[in-house]
Amino acid sequence: ILEYDVASNGNISFYRKVSSEANYDYLKFYINNILVGQWSGTVAWGEVEFPVTAGFNTFKWEYMKDGSVSTGSDCAWIDNIKLPPSSSACGSPYGLHATLISSNSAMLNWSSAEDAVSWDVLWGLSGFDPGSQGTITENLIIMQHQLSGLDAVSDYDFYVRANCSDELSSPWSGPASFATLCDVFSMPFAEIFSTSSIDCWSYPEGQGNWNIGSLYPPPSSQSGSPNAYFYWSPAITNYSHSLTSPLIDATAMAEVKMNYILFLNNYSSSTGEKLSVEYKSVCGVDWMLLEEFSNLGVGNSTVEFTRENQLLEEMQGKQFQVRFRAYGANSFNLWGWGLDDILVHGIEATVPETNNLGLGEPLILNGEDPPFCADATQTIHVYEMEVHSGGHADLIAGQNIIFHLGTLVMEGGYLWARITTSEEYCNQPINLLASEELQAGEMIRADENARLFSVFPNPTTGTLQLIFSDMEETSAITIEIFSMMGERLIKDELHGSSQYEFDLSGLPNGIYVIRAQKGDESEFQKVIKQ
Repeated sequence: ILEYDVASNGNISFYRKVSSEANYDYLKFYINNILVGQWSGTVAWGEVEFPVTAGFNTFKWEYMKDGSVSTGSDCAWIDNIKLPPSSSACGSPYGLHATLISSNSAMLNWSSAEDAVSWDVLWGLSGFDPGSQGTITENLIIMQHQLSGLDAVSDYDFYVRANCSDELSSPWSGPASFATLCDVFSMPFAEIFSTSSIDCWSYPEGQGNWNIGSLYPPPSSQSGSPNAYFYWSPAITNYSHSLTSPLIDATAMAEVKMNYILFLNNYSSSTGEKLSVEYKSVCGVDWMLLEEFSNLGVGNSTVEFTRENQLLEEMQGKQFQVRFRAYGANSFNLWGWGLDDILVHGIEATVPETNNLGLGEPLILNGEDPPFCADATQTIHVYEMEVHSGGHADLIAGQNIIFHLGTLVMEGGYLWARITTSEEYCNQPINLLASEELQAGEMIRADENARLFSVFPNPTTGTLQLIFSDMEETSAITIEIFSMMGERLIKDELHGSSQYEFDLSGLPNGIYVIRAQKGDESEFQKVIKQ
């Protein structure tokens, strides 16, 4: 699509080539949404020309298939577009498009004539009136603009105009459209297949069996139609097609359960046709089976399955998806499966009552002791702790964990220290947030009066400085930076230098953990990128 402001009546011309199924698959050309030319079959390179009237015009090229037979290269080409003169001494931007689209942000891009010195962007929800609505950002000096704070699963339009001087601007180009992606859904998550979250469910591209509509509604459904259903047609053999949910966030949950109603309208039990309910964490590889349903023994009849409070094991503290997988030998032996009234719910994790905790008495853990966990919403001070072979200790705080001299991890022992940002504490499994497993005999120092390094500015918008104390020419320090999910983003080594600078500007805003190791000493500090 090309929007263009024409100075006076003239012509547009371009070269085109087509290799397609004759009389069925076409290259089509529109001026102001009116079809003015179309070509199909085998068409060699050649120039075509069409009259254009003065004013703002929209040119569109489109390749249209009938969805069945493919012949030749099954495509079309255009080149060497010649436009009539523009009515504006300041050329309008072109090539408007959005990239880096997420659930709440997008990068707007465009191209423009060389005489433009700045650009204005106008954007809003799809269909807004650019004459009286929308949000405008003026005098941009690059041909990109980042939008943030957008709504998930929503359609947006944007326009761009060029400024060639303080007095001269081009007409607005646009609209160009884009749609934001699905967000992670919080719990409790309910799906009755009549809300916008339907757009975030997925099923295999090209299959026509899973749909949302009014077929096979479960009789006990409280919400009624529409519902999700798996239809026998088109008949398929040895199939496996899944309806998969969006991501669901259970990071603040201690227990996760699910309710749903499933309905089977069966034709024949001559082959086994099944539907399994499965789930998987976002980091998981294999889907875990919750329950499997079958048409065997049902015959030419119907049956309804109502399930409440089914436990999704190991999903607490994680983000995950559920899926309903229809599979079997021959879908012809079904009429269909109906699905409705899904509710994912559970028990929220409790926050520790202690704001600050001091482990002041000597604590020795070995393989005979149960795993030890201590938590606090603010700060944990550790004065004397030894983790021997087989011992396991978790320390979880909302702000700081300070290890004073006297903490030791022996070979075969494990000490995990974490800073939580999502109220995950000792009553549920926790992702490793702030450190890797400490090595045998490693001493941790984080006493405020004896810090290994200091960091500034904190918070930072990009560049960060680390200043180390007691550095000698032969000293070596390993620097590592982790995300709050434990992913190591940067690793570097310093030799004899007391200062280290790195750039976080390319990372998303959030909290990161810096680990510095000098010999058998380690220290962790949080840094906020904003």
